Amino acid sequence: MRLLAALRSMNDAQVMLQVLKGSFGANKTYWVSRPVKKGIILFFPGDQLEHALAPPEIRRLQDPKVQAQLMASKFAGCSSVVVMPSRLEGSFACFDHFLNRVTRSGEPLGYQGASLKASSQIASLLQAGCPTCDNKEMIYHLVGFSKGGVVLNQVLTEAAACWEQSRNHADLGSIPLQVTNFIRQLGELHFLDAGLNCRGAHLTDPQVLHTLSKAMQDTAPGLSIHLHGTPRQWGKLASIWQA
Repeated sequence: MRLLAALRSMNDAQVMLQVLKGSFGANKTYWVSRPVKKGIILFFPGDQLEHALAPPEIRRLQDPKVQAQLMASKFAGCSSVVVMPSRLEGSFACFDHFLNRVTRSGEPLGYQGASLKASSQIASLLQAGCPTCDNKEMIYHLVGFSKGGVVLNQVLTEAAACWEQSRNHADLGSIPLQVTNFIRQLGELHFLDAGLNCRGAHLTDPQVLHTLSKAMQDTAPGLSIHLHGTPRQWGKLASIWQA
């Protein structure tokens, strides 16, 4: 009931479609902009259900315009951006512009932080779509639904790599300022029913997790990671490979 009420109350939020060119390619984006921005929510959707097979409410929630409005309604005072997959392989979402390597159907072939590919792509999309967003007061919240969580995993791996370099007093001067600013200004990261048809839905690299834990205590106290799921998914013995 609360979800239906939220959907009914957000119809006045105007959604703007922009196809933006980022550092690694163009992505279709849907924006709900606020006059005074407390932050920006970036939403990464998952695989798409075939419309003929999906119930009407699922079809509605799968609409990126509705997703942009819903995100804006959940984070008061924040603008929202739905970042569509780089391509669809049938109904499978593929985030090629954000991940180092993926299968044909979009499953990640590991996460590597050194490339800074996801952070660079996101920062360049934000700069292209909203040049005024590039300021040191902005907070960036990320939400990954289902397969969209792989983008968050890549961002966290890159953030850990940057924080590890910084802790070791390595020179970060070769990294574009908009990328380091994006990483420094990360806020809430929400994994919403994250899942894949293979391993990799969640980070398990102990070094990355250790670095993130240290950073959240010391250099990035504003960063928080939230896992949202269901007992059906997390307790499903046939999917013990979810991580």
